[in-house]
Order: sequence, then C-alpha cells, then structure tokens
Amino acid sequence: MSEHEGGMNEGWMTRFRHSRLDERLAAVAECTSSGFDAFPYLIEALGDPEWRVRKSAVEGVLGMGFRPEMVVNLIGALTSADNAALRNSAAEVLVRFGSTAVPSLLASVSSSGADIQKFLMDILGEIGDRRSTPALIGLLQQPDENVAMAAVEALGKLHDVRALDPLIAVLRQDRPILQFSAVKALQELGDGRAVEPLIACLGRKTLERAVLEALGHIGDLRSLDALTHALRWGAAKVRHTALRALVELHHRMTSDTKTKIICRLREIYESEVRRFILDALQSDDAAVKRHAITFLGWMGDVQAIGPMIAAYDEGVKEEMVAAFVRMQREGIPKLLGVVPSVPEGLREGIARALGEIGDRKAVHGLAALASDSNGHVRQSAAIALGQLADPMGVKPLLELLDDPYPNVREAAYRALTKLNGTVLVRRLLELLENPKATLRCYAAKLLGTFHIMEARERLTLNMKDPDPIVRRTALAALDSLGGEMGDVVQVALSDDDPSVRLEAVRILAVRPGLDAGTLLRPLLSDPDMWIRAEAIRLLGQRVGPSVADIISPALRDAIGLIQIAACETLAKLKAQSSRQGIMALLASADLDVRQAAIVALGELGGTEVAGRVTPLLDDPHWGIRAAAAVALGRVQASAAVGRLRDLAQHDPDQLVRESAHFALDQLAVGWEQAS
Repeated sequence: MSEHEGGMNEGWMTRFRHSRLDERLAAVAECTSSGFDAFPYLIEALGDPEWRVRKSAVEGVLGMGFRPEMVVNLIGALTSADNAALRNSAAEVLVRFGSTAVPSLLASVSSSGADIQKFLMDILGEIGDRRSTPALIGLLQQPDENVAMAAVEALGKLHDVRALDPLIAVLRQDRPILQFSAVKALQELGDGRAVEPLIACLGRKTLERAVLEALGHIGDLRSLDALTHALRWGAAKVRHTALRALVELHHRMTSDTKTKIICRLREIYESEVRRFILDALQSDDAAVKRHAITFLGWMGDVQAIGPMIAAYDEGVKEEMVAAFVRMQREGIPKLLGVVPSVPEGLREGIARALGEIGDRKAVHGLAALASDSNGHVRQSAAIALGQLADPMGVKPLLELLDDPYPNVREAAYRALTKLNGTVLVRRLLELLENPKATLRCYAAKLLGTFHIMEARERLTLNMKDPDPIVRRTALAALDSLGGEMGDVVQVALSDDDPSVRLEAVRILAVRPGLDAGTLLRPLLSDPDMWIRAEAIRLLGQRVGPSVADIISPALRDAIGLIQIAACETLAKLKAQSSRQGIMALLASADLDVRQAAIVALGELGGTEVAGRVTPLLDDPHWGIRAAAAVALGRVQASAAVGRLRDLAQHDPDQLVRESAHFALDQLAVGWEQAS
C-alpha cells in the first residue's frame, strides 16, 4: 500500500468514527466506490451504532461481490464480544451472499472454535444450501451442546432427508436440549418416517407438547391414536396442543381420510372431552378458541351452539360459520332461535351458513334476515335464499330489489335468476309498470333471462319508458327473447340517450338478419363519438368494401377516436382509395392517431408507403418507431433493411427492437420468396 493510500485509509477510519451521521454515510459511500481493497475498512462501519450506516455498509460489501478472502474478516466480526450490531451485520452479509459463500464457510467450520462454529451453523441454516448437510451432521456429536443444537436447527432448515436418521438418533440420546431441537427439526423435515420415533418420545414430559405439534405438522394418520390419547388424558396445556395438532392433521389429509379422523374423534367425544372443548371456548388464546369451534363443528354438537355464540368475536367468525354448516339441518332450529340476540356480524355469518346447509326449512328465517337493519346481513340472506331456490323466497327477494344498497339489490337479482316459476313471472310482469325505475329494470332483465315470451309486448312498451336505463334494459331483454328485432332496433337507434343507441349497435353486431348497412349509415353523424366509432367498425365488418367511400370522410373527423376507427376499418377493407387520406394523418398531433395511420398503411401496402414511413424510424416516440418498423416489414421495404438492423441492435426500447426484428424476419421471407 502506498503512503497516499495509507493516508486515505486512515482518513476513512477517522470519518467512520465521526460524530456526524452524514459524514459517516459519505465515508461509507466513498470507501465502497474504491473497490475491494477498501473492504477491510468497511468492517468498522458494519458495527456503527446507527442502522442507516450499517445498512449502507452491508449493501456496499454485497456490491463488491463475494470473495473467499472476505470470510476471515467477517468471521472476525462475528467474534466481537461487545458489539452485537457488528455480529448481526457480518452474519447478514454472509447469509445474503448465499450459496457462493458456502464452500468458504464449510472450510472454516473445522478450523474454528465452538463459539464461531455456532455462528457458522446458524448462517449455513439460513442460507439453506444442502451441500452443508454432511458437515452439520458431523457436528451433531459435538460435546458443546450449543454447537450441536445449532447444527440440529440448521438441519431442520435445510429440509434434507439425509438428516432424518441422524436426527432420529439424537432423539434417543440423553441430551434433553438437543432432543427438543431434534423434534423441531424433524417437524420441519415433515417426513413420515419420523412418526414412530416421535411417538416413542411422548412419555417424556419435556418433549410431549413439541412432539404433538410435530405429529400434527407431519400429517400422517399413524399419529391419530397418539393425538386422541393426549386429548383425552393429557394436562390442560397438552390437550390444547393435541387439539391444535388434530386440526392441522385433519387439514393435511385427503377428503376420505378427513372423514376417518372425524369418525375416530366422535368415538372419544365423551363428557370429559366435551367439557374440555367447551372450556377451551373461553380461552384467551384465539388459536385455541378457533380450534375448539372447529372441533365442535366436526362433532355436529348442536347443543354447543349456545356456548359457541357466547364465545363469539370477529376473529373466530369464519370457523364458527364452518362449524354451523357441519351441523347441517339439525342445527337450523337452534340457529334461527338465537338470531335475534346475536351481533350483526354473526347474523351475517348465520345467513351464510343457512345457505350453505341448503335446507328449505330455513327459508322463513332467511326471509326475516332479508329485512335486517344491516345491509351485509340482507346481502347474505339474499344469496342464501338463492342457494335454497325455494319459491317462498320470491317475496323477500323482490323486496330486496328496492334495497338502498346496490350490492344487496344485485345479490337479490342473482338469487332470483335461480328461481323462475309462475308466481315470480306474474310479479315481474307487474313490476314492469312499477313507478320505480330500478324495479322496472330488474323486472325486464329477469324476464329476458327467463325467456318469457309473453313479456315481449310489455317490454316493447317499455322502449318508450321515460328512464333511459329502463329503455336500454328492455331492449337487451327483447334481444334475449329472440325473434324479429328490426323495428325495435330502428326505434332504439333514434333514441335520445346514447347508451340506448349503443345497445342497439351491439345488437346489430350479433344479429345477421338485420340490414346493418341501412340502419348504421345515419350513425356516422351521431353526436356521440363512441357510437360513431362503433358504427364505422361495424359497417366495415357487416357490409364490406362497398362502404369504404362513406367511411373515408371520417379520416377528417376532429376526434382522434373516430380517425383511429376509420384507419383500422379501411385497412381491413383494403380500401386503396383511402391511402392519401390516411397518409395525411401521419402529421397528426395525436400519437395514437399517427400509430393507427402507420399500421393501416402497412396493411394497405404500396410503393409510396415505404418512402413516407421510413423517416419515422427516427421519431422520438417509441410507439411511432415500433409501428413504423412493423409497417415497413409488411410492405417489403428492402431499402430500410440497414436502418431496421440498427434499430434491432441499438434502440433503447425493447418493443422497438422486437418490432425491428419482426420486420427483418418479414423481409427475409420476402427475399426467399423472390429468389
């Protein structure tokens, strides 16, 4: 190191210890930019009392890239007895270097003392590279229990089945701390071969809860007897753990096996177990309460509904709803009996449960919930009535069509679509004349959905409704009924409301029997730009090249949306006579219009197109350059090959480069065909 470099490095160290934060941050940035030779000096900054300095130093070291010689300095930092921040930063750097650091770390394991070995085990576990497994297994017999325990924990994180037998061997040793860690590691491995050795440990009080938890996590049916035994005879905390493990075991099983688990649990659901589960409902541990509710649902214990509701809070709502559903029709009377006295959140949940159960004897209760003061309850009641599909649900659902909340109205509408029937149709026909526009709309939609042909005449009258939404809905309903629509569509195309006219255009698009040419031409001068644009596209689609002359004037429309529609349509019609009008749009101030014009010219082809479009490869906007490249490929502009190659290699925008490649491919095909 030169004298000048030494002075600079001494300067960094002084600045790393400066009282001002900004000075220390600046020193880290300068040191980082000086390259790998500055790395040893950054160790100081890794232990800075301010997290921002440490973060900058960590990122600076990582930015240098891993080198094996770094490990000595970083391991030295791990040994710092009085600077936890330095130890943590050094460990973070090694973990984030990941697999690249593993060979160097493994080489350091055998030559390090116990304290460093423990740190290295933790780091290797966090990295998760299975090349570490043999070394970690080799340390399981280390006399220093901290090192051996760190190795056990790291093996659990690696999820390597090679560690299975060595970890099971640890279970059989008389080293309680290691045994506990081995149980947790085997839980992480999740291999069913550990089930029997784990069950053998259940006689050891210090391991019992950990083993039960591991058995639930592994998810092997062979654990069921051990878990049920613990639930019946264990101490309170052991029972709580067994309950949680049973819920997790059930969660991990297939449908058939889940049924077997529930059947087995019903066999042991005696007074003592029931009392314990009911007591668990009062637990301050939310997880214990949730598991107890789930268990009661499995048991189908209708008499537990009262205690469950007494334990209700929003955190257990979903488990409670699922439990009610499992109780099936036997639970319905009890649920309906408690509805008036439960919180609104639970009333909503009960409504959902009644729908999922699907028994029609819940209809009257759901009808009452449909008039609940809470909108969410009414919405769930509407959905549930739809699931039951009982004619008795018609009246409350029709009333909900007039609900102040749109989500409730929509739920009622969707539910009614599942009902149909003479009573409903009669009521819907009556609603077509209701003073409320919302109800007239829903009636029209439903009559169309049910294909009620007798409603045609009345729906035709609704085409003169004062509300445009009703007129539009009636038009859509008439379309769904099928049959002749020419007169109705013609009336709708002259409607004062653009949404009605647009619906008529939509019908024209899908009804081949209508004279689209005659009906659409007046719409080319419609005051609504969306209708004009749709009319242009649909005329081209339905009538063909003969309409090119009447569409071409739209190229001069003041609105870009119309110009774009005209460009696209005329290009599809191969209307060569429109080429000059489209070329004029290359000077438009609207980028989207210019792009549409370029694309259209590429579709039309012609020798003069290449001359007009090639200069646009130098346009400052990427979209113009990309469109120009594609167009030149389509018109086989061989003179532009050099410029396209330049774009394909050097343009800063990826889409432009891809478009240039596409154009060159098109040109290559052209050359092959020409040859």
